[in-house]
Amino acid sequence: MFTRFVAKSRGALLLALVLLAAACGSSAAQSAAPNSSVRSDATASSSAASPAVSSTMNSQFGTILTDGSGRTLYFFDNDKPIKPQSSCTGSCVKVWPILSSSNGSSVGAGVDATKLGHIVRSDGQTQLTYNNWPLYTFSGDSAAGQTNGQGIMGIWHVAGVDGKPITMAALQPSSAAGPGY
Repeated sequence: MFTRFVAKSRGALLLALVLLAAACGSSAAQSAAPNSSVRSDATASSSAASPAVSSTMNSQFGTILTDGSGRTLYFFDNDKPIKPQSSCTGSCVKVWPILSSSNGSSVGAGVDATKLGHIVRSDGQTQLTYNNWPLYTFSGDSAAGQTNGQGIMGIWHVAGVDGKPITMAALQPSSAAGPGY
C-alpha cells in the first residue's frame, strides 16, 4: 500500500513540475512576443559575449576584422562588392570557410554595424558580408590573430575594419600556405 502511495505521489509531483515548467515557458514567450525590444535586448546581450564580427589591432596590418573566436577574416578579390556574391565554392570553401550568418549578426567595438550584411550563396547557405564583401576565414590560420592567408595568389586579403581589403604584403612568405582559388 505504501509503495502505491509513493508511486502516485511521484506521478503527481512529476505532473506538477511539467505543468509548472510549461506555464513558465508559456508566460515568458507571451511576455517577450508583444514587446520585440525585450527579445532583441536579450539577443543582443547574449550576442555581445561573442559578436559575429569584431576588430583587433594587428602589428602588421593595423585594425582588422575577426570572427567571434578572434580568427582573422578575409576578402576574396574574385568576389565583387558591387553586386555581392561569393565566387568561392566547392573545394575552395574547405580552404576558405565562409563566415555563416549562424554566427549571429552582432558586431564588436570598433566595427561599423551598418556595413554588416549577408548574402544567400548558390549552395543555399547565408554568408555574412562587410561593406558588401563576403567574409571568410582561412583553414591555414590555426589560432586567433594569425594572418597566414594574407596575399595568397594576390587575391586573398585580410579584411580591414574600414571595409576594404588590406593589400600590403605579409612579412612571411605566403606561397607555401596553400591554394588560393
